[in-house]
Amino acid sequence: MNFKKSEEKDEMLERLKDYDKNKDQIKHEKRKKEFLQEQREYGKFWEENTYVGKVLKDNDFQIFDVNQAQEDFRKVMGLDKITEIAGVYITTKFKKDMPVRTEHIERITKANFWNAFYEPIWKNLNDADKIKALEWMFEVINEKYHLGIRQLDFFVPNYDDVDIVIERDLEYTKGLYDNVRNKLFINLDYLSKPLAYFEMPLILAHELMHARQHNYIKNYNFTNPVDFYTLSQTELGVIGFLGLTLEYKLDSATEYALYRICQSEKAAELMGLKTINKIKRLNQEKFGKNRLIDNRINAGFNNIKQEMLFEDTEKRGKDKHKRFVDSPGLLTNEEIILHGQSENLLKLIILKNFYESEKEALLYSQKDTREQIDELIKKFNNDFSTYEEFYNKYGQKKQLLNEEYERLENCIKEDEEKLSLIKATFLSTLKYGKLPENFDEKTEFAPLNLLDEPKKLYSLPRWLHEDEDKNRNHVNTQKKKYQDVFENFREK
Repeated sequence: MNFKKSEEKDEMLERLKDYDKNKDQIKHEKRKKEFLQEQREYGKFWEENTYVGKVLKDNDFQIFDVNQAQEDFRKVMGLDKITEIAGVYITTKFKKDMPVRTEHIERITKANFWNAFYEPIWKNLNDADKIKALEWMFEVINEKYHLGIRQLDFFVPNYDDVDIVIERDLEYTKGLYDNVRNKLFINLDYLSKPLAYFEMPLILAHELMHARQHNYIKNYNFTNPVDFYTLSQTELGVIGFLGLTLEYKLDSATEYALYRICQSEKAAELMGLKTINKIKRLNQEKFGKNRLIDNRINAGFNNIKQEMLFEDTEKRGKDKHKRFVDSPGLLTNEEIILHGQSENLLKLIILKNFYESEKEALLYSQKDTREQIDELIKKFNNDFSTYEEFYNKYGQKKQLLNEEYERLENCIKEDEEKLSLIKATFLSTLKYGKLPENFDEKTEFAPLNLLDEPKKLYSLPRWLHEDEDKNRNHVNTQKKKYQDVFENFREK
């Protein structure tokens, strides 16, 4: 019996020795197995919930790696074999009150990709041709602005910072530009939407605009004062909406409004709208006037434009708990939900980012200074028998370090006071629809080094001024509708 126990003990020791010898390899294999399992679970999500995943599943492909899945999807759809598209469309004319239908075929290549987005052609294209038209559009803009994006992605890689968003909000994630890895994703689930011939190129133009913004700002020289739009594209202009909402206790409509009207997002939305307007114009010039077709196309474009710019909001809830409902309308968000204070609120957020960044740098310097002081104290305890001996050698250095530590402490307190002021100013501005009277804009915004820009009469670009004028009365009517409630809110 004892011999058996001894044998078991020896065997266990051998296993422990073997594990100790190969533990790094064992850990590597474990991590590899866990990674592959995560990839497979992510792949199952795509197979069950997305257009591209279902296409692969229907063609007996499994997704173990989204990079490989991207290539598999291209092969299944035959995208790399498409060199031109036969754009078939039908026109109808009446002769002696009898409809006469005529079939036309337009040869579409990368050089005239926009013809694929002509509604009578688009509805007759198969999915592969529609996707190829989007790829051609991507390539033209990518090359024109030297963006250096390798390809248009139809899968989002399983990065920790994006997969949570995709899995939670895939229905609302139309596209995504990853400026760290210079990748651009477009959600092909929208390919089957009724207005996809407008919505898909709009989404693509939107995300490409974000790529253009990043490409521009990374080479920008900030030694001179900058305009508000340019500053908004920098790291200082990045808004952490979740953190901001939690810290300032913002409601959903306010958070969404700030997202919609932040300078980079607003510019991308307007670029998308401008792009599909250009596509509409080019196609109408190419294919000529046709009342039925033009009415249908114009109605689709106007629906998108109206929703993007002027979609109404409303208040829901009871008494003091009434809150605005989220609205995509840019002017609705600026004028109604944010009470005409969008630019001031965004500047305050940028100022908040500035002082938080400065405070972080000061804390780092203070920690380094503290460590140097502790090293001197350690030296005194270990290397010197009297304080006088220590002071003669290191006294001046210790005094300077103590003064630096105190200076940094005061600077940190000043930044904390500024952050408290910014929070109070932000919430007051949001509540009362104006900056507090004791807030000195020139002094407080000075650290941002902004150019003194003239006040804009219009929120939208020149080509949309007529639309803004036409909808001004409607926006003012909404403002008046909530004015009494707002005034009561101010008084309280």
